[in-house]
Amino acid sequence: MENKLPSALYKFCTLEAAIKILDGGCLRWSAPQCFHDPFELTRQTTLGFTHEQLVEAVVKMSVAMIFGKDDPKGNTPIINALKRWRDEKRFTSQEEAQEVLTGLATQMATPHKDVTDKIAADWTSFASTIRICCFSEKIDNIQSWRHFADNHQGVALRFSCGEGTGLTKPYKVAYKNEKPSVSAVKDHIAAILYNTRVEPQDGFLQKFILKSNDYKLDNEWRCFSKAEDKISPDGAADQMWSDDKNFETQELTGLYFGLNTTDNSKAELKKLLANRSPKAKCFQAEISDKGYELEFISTGASTQ
Repeated sequence: MENKLPSALYKFCTLEAAIKILDGGCLRWSAPQCFHDPFELTRQTTLGFTHEQLVEAVVKMSVAMIFGKDDPKGNTPIINALKRWRDEKRFTSQEEAQEVLTGLATQMATPHKDVTDKIAADWTSFASTIRICCFSEKIDNIQSWRHFADNHQGVALRFSCGEGTGLTKPYKVAYKNEKPSVSAVKDHIAAILYNTRVEPQDGFLQKFILKSNDYKLDNEWRCFSKAEDKISPDGAADQMWSDDKNFETQELTGLYFGLNTTDNSKAELKKLLANRSPKAKCFQAEISDKGYELEFISTGASTQ
């Protein structure tokens, strides 16, 4: 199901970040590790299981098939062997079966190691070169004003998105309780037992648009690009894992001041905005009479 694009995307930021954006005419696109979120997948994220753990999982599944309530499903050589051993009551205990199956599973999993090694290498390459720029869908998002705009002291910048802009294909973040993994171990168990294919590479980007329900109020959207330069070396500073990409003047359409943005800061930002995007409109946040809500009053164009 494709995203239904919003009419605009909002970049909530501190005053310092806003000055850099307006002065330089560019947005920072960062590698995942620059977010410093322990739940965010990065280039250093592993498959989540070792080859030995995969073998153990295959053995455990096989033993469960032999001694389980239901007959094993499938028609591969290993599944047929498990069915036969089950019917013959080949093993008198799960421990005996485990000892025999460990050798068999090790033998079957050895060729599969090439698959897991390639997935791991492809992931490292992908996550090292992917660059992300984050936005919010709604300007009245109090969560974003609090967390990303310095507790209402910062600002929000409104950008056009979609075809013909620098934010061509934004992706809406989905919020779920299940944490994404590079490649699920269950898929590799199935590959060994049922000869299925494991090719998670096509879904790598999707790993970066899944977040915990704890972040749901952010209403985040993400845009992606490829790194412009070669992969940075290990230990490189965060800025070396980021690219500053220019945006067109007409793509910046609005500047929103927070409840606590100072008058001096507003004057400085308006001057920068007038030079960068003179047709952009300025707005001031105010507390709504309706309750815990914000409304925004137009203060006109940025042109001085």
